[in-house]
Amino acid sequence: MQRLRIAAAEMLSAAKLARRAGAWRFVVALALCAMPFAAVCQENDRAVRAWAAERADDRDLTQRAYLWRLAERLGHNGGPREFALAAHVRAMAGVRDFRLVGGLRLIDAKTQRWLDDAERMGRDDPVVQILLMHRFSAADPVDRRLDAIRRWRDIDSDNLAPLLANISAYDGSTIDESLASARSTMRADFYFDDIVRPLIQAVRDEPPPAALLATMSSLEIDAPDALGAEIGSTIWSVSANVAFAPLTRACRDEALNATPRRRADCRHAARVLSDDADTLLARGIGLSMRMRTAVGERELRDAAIAYRRHHWVLQQRATLTRRDPVDEARMFARMLLENTDLTEVELVERMLIDAGVRLEPTPGWVPPLLR
Repeated sequence: MQRLRIAAAEMLSAAKLARRAGAWRFVVALALCAMPFAAVCQENDRAVRAWAAERADDRDLTQRAYLWRLAERLGHNGGPREFALAAHVRAMAGVRDFRLVGGLRLIDAKTQRWLDDAERMGRDDPVVQILLMHRFSAADPVDRRLDAIRRWRDIDSDNLAPLLANISAYDGSTIDESLASARSTMRADFYFDDIVRPLIQAVRDEPPPAALLATMSSLEIDAPDALGAEIGSTIWSVSANVAFAPLTRACRDEALNATPRRRADCRHAARVLSDDADTLLARGIGLSMRMRTAVGERELRDAAIAYRRHHWVLQQRATLTRRDPVDEARMFARMLLENTDLTEVELVERMLIDAGVRLEPTPGWVPPLLR
């Protein structure tokens, strides 16, 4: 039982690492938010606590001021994606209208204007729809968010991702209706690179102030790229946050026999996710689904081989990040900026190859949850 708990913890850590596309960005976030070490060691010293709180307030104000300036730069560029990204960055800075209307907070006027401009100008852009799904004010009609999902689904008719957003969002689509719609899908694109890349470039164009970089200097990381990737990954995680749980619950055990078409539809969705998803998280979920929906020993064996390789890549990525976060940060930003169409999966594999790490598991290696 203890080994199972440890294996589960390892897998959860790997999944979180994959989702965030790099542990160094967790470190950056902690560096921006953490209290000084002296305040922890001397928590009974009032003077030290007061000093630490003042330093934390200064750091917070510096960070918020920079995010506000970064949002202005993005908004000044004037494209629909830039407007949507600017709204996200401005919201991250905490610039909100704190008046309460019906118990719900309003996004401030400038953020709302950027959202409106992004919606008006980017109606045929799937990336804009992703950025709009969860960014409209809670005081707006729910239909505005649902409209963004519907537009994404119409634009990307062969993409499984908007159907997953549809399942977890605001209309009443049943799982079988969504699975039926998914029969014609051939990919699962969450546009990871299209959201993270512009933020890395924006931070390069609008460098962080020395006061903000000073909070990160002890990490010896290429701080601007690291900060840009952290902001971009955070926005992507919030924007492309779809619930896989309804799909995985419907595609396992006895649920597979709930309807005559359920098993075949689940097998198709699993194959699309495992073979043609652009993120590590979606690939891993697809591979798990393939193992659960496999028909015959050959299918199960092929799924197990792919599952093993996937988790080997995750583990090697984690090792690479721990070994040299500086180089990892630079490789991440460089490869993402140099390639205009690069999935998270391809990015990680190229980083491992560049670092001289093999992509195939060593003989006898077993994924944590299968040990």
